[in-house]
This record gives sequence, structure tokens and C-alpha cells, in this order.
Amino acid sequence: SSSSSSRRPGRYSGLCTHAMERAMERMDRNGIPGSAGLDSSGEDNRVKYLATAGLDSVTTIGRYETNVDEHEIILEEHEYTVPSASTALTRVSYREAKALLGLNEIGLQTFFGAKGCPEIGEALKNHGVTGSTVALLTNGNIERDLGLTIGQQLALKSLLKRLRLVERSGRRRESIFEEEEFGRTKDPFPIDGCCPSWLAGLQPCFFCCSPPKRDDYESNEGIWELPRSKYCLTTDSLKLIDSAWADGASTDIDRVQQIVGGCCSSQIEDPPQALTRTDNIQLTTVQDVDNFVLSPTIRRPRPSCYQSCWGYHNTKVTYPAHVVVTYLDAGDDTNHQPQRKQVILKVDPKKAEEISQAILAGMDEVRGATHHTDKEAVHTDGPPGPAAAFRH
Repeated sequence: SSSSSSRRPGRYSGLCTHAMERAMERMDRNGIPGSAGLDSSGEDNRVKYLATAGLDSVTTIGRYETNVDEHEIILEEHEYTVPSASTALTRVSYREAKALLGLNEIGLQTFFGAKGCPEIGEALKNHGVTGSTVALLTNGNIERDLGLTIGQQLALKSLLKRLRLVERSGRRRESIFEEEEFGRTKDPFPIDGCCPSWLAGLQPCFFCCSPPKRDDYESNEGIWELPRSKYCLTTDSLKLIDSAWADGASTDIDRVQQIVGGCCSSQIEDPPQALTRTDNIQLTTVQDVDNFVLSPTIRRPRPSCYQSCWGYHNTKVTYPAHVVVTYLDAGDDTNHQPQRKQVILKVDPKKAEEISQAILAGMDEVRGATHHTDKEAVHTDGPPGPAAAFRH
């Protein structure tokens, strides 16, 4: 009433009439203090309750909020909060976004139609945009080329942020190459003896010499072997999985199997425990990549009498090539300064150059994408700040 408004200016005169009526109805139904009726001054008790209980703050009644501050408006009626079609695009799930990236033009159009935005789907279809290329749309494309309303443009931009996040997440798991550590190899090749081959059937008649028990190249028995390291290059990181002896024994020296037990119960010792380590190196931190290839060597044993007569084997030994990756490590809890570190990938000499170039290409691509993202953020958010200006 006008009298109540004049008596309590600013307390509840700013309340929406419709919201007041709805709140009063709920108070009557739920038995909230301040039941229907007038007080001695002629004011409605329910209106007084709303004004005094709020104390210029938000008072919650059921699932509604009534504001007693005349300068603040809170609309929570169902009809005001039902998501629109454009809002649905901003709430696309991870699975939806991942599936959308694999759609063709028709699939993309169907998706936007199902979301209640057929105009966006039609515009993208007319321009030949597919799920695999939609994340490449720029703000200029959306604003100038598609002929969408401002609300549709904003909804599509919000969707693209989600799609780019999903795409980067997928690319993080996309493998460019996977290689296993290349171990030293031994390739024997025969050397003929001085005796002609037609005398080979008479070997048992030669008592002056006897065949050796085995050639050096034939056996690696008695050596414990560690699992070979694995190297995996993805679109944004280099993953190294290697192994070491848990007791700290050197991996550069062959670990000979020891015989344990007494003379009647001797046996080979239990396998030593191995420790597997995984190191993830972000390509943005890589500083340099070099490779070193060692030439193979030929092992020529000193032949015995038997070998001189009937032949023996020389051995070609091929050593792994070293791909040296230099990167900046962020440091640890004790040292927060970035440290320059190196890791060595032992690879097939025939693939050393190819692997080096793949790492360098991945490094350049990640840095180029980061630079492009920074520039796009500057154009989107307005003039660059001091840090951005310094960076560019």
C-alpha cells in the first residue's frame, strides 16, 4: 500500500509484486511465521516478515529467493532459467565433443539440428566444414562468413573452445613413433679354412686337433638382461621408459649370473629386482637434438688348428646410435631454477636421423601452435598487456 511504502521507504518497496505474491502463497502453505493478516498499523504481516527478516540481504523461501535490496534483481522462475538452444551448445559433454570431431558435413548438420541450432549446421554445411576441420574456424570466419546472429556466434565460439580442448587432449595421446631401445647386435659371417670342402667328410680322421666347444658369438648365457627401454613421441611430449637395477648396480656392465648354494644343491641366483622409470619431456622445453652414429666393428678371433683347417666365424658388431635430446627441466622442491639436462635415446643407426628430425619437427610444431594461440588471444581479448607486448 502507499501508506506502508511511505512508512518503510527502501525496505520492501523495490520487491517485485509478482514475486511477493508467490512468496506469500508459499508462506501460507508452509506455515512460515508471518501468517496472513494485518497488524495494528494496517500492514500485511507477510510483507513485514519479508522486509524485516531479510535485513537487506537475500532471504530464501523454499527454492525461491526474494531480495529486499531494491537495487538487486534475482530471477529464478522456471520460465526464466530454461536453457535455450544456444545454451545447449555451451554444455556439450566430452563424449559428444569427441564424437563430433569425426563427423562429416551431414553429420555435423544433424548434430546442430538435434541441439536446436539448425541455422549453424546449415551454414557450416554450405561452407564444407566437417567435424575434423570445425575446430580450425577463426573468429573472423564465424563473424564474417557464416551469417549468424550474435547469440549464435557466441554459442559457436563457446563450443569451439570445448572442441579444441578435446582435440588437444586427443592429440596428446596420438603417437608419432614408438621405438624400442636398440641393443648391440652380433652378426657372424663364415671364413673358409685352408682344407678343401671335399675333405669335410674326413674330419673325424684328423686327430691332431678337435673342434672348439663353442664360438664366442653363439652364447649370451650367464648374463642378466634388463628390459629394453622404450621411446614414444607424441604431438606434445617425448616419453622415455627405461629400467635400472634396483640395488644401484651399473647398467653399463654385464651383470653375471651367480651360482649359489653348496656343492650338492648349487643353483643360479634369483633374478635381481629391476626398477622401471618413466620420464615425460614436454616438447616446448626441448632445446636441441643431436645424433651420433658409431661405425660397426669386426671381431676376428684367433683361430685354433681345427678352425684354420675347416673354417670359423668372424663377427660384425653393430652398436646403437645415440640421439641426444637437450631440454630444460623445471627443477624440484630444492631448486626452482630451470636446469639444462640431456637424455640419450639408443636407436637403430639406420633410423637415427629420421628420429632426430621427427623430434625437431614436433618441437617446432608445438612452439608454432603456442605462438599462434598467444596471438589469437591478443586479438580476441583486446590490446596486449605489458607482458604480451614484451613477448611479441
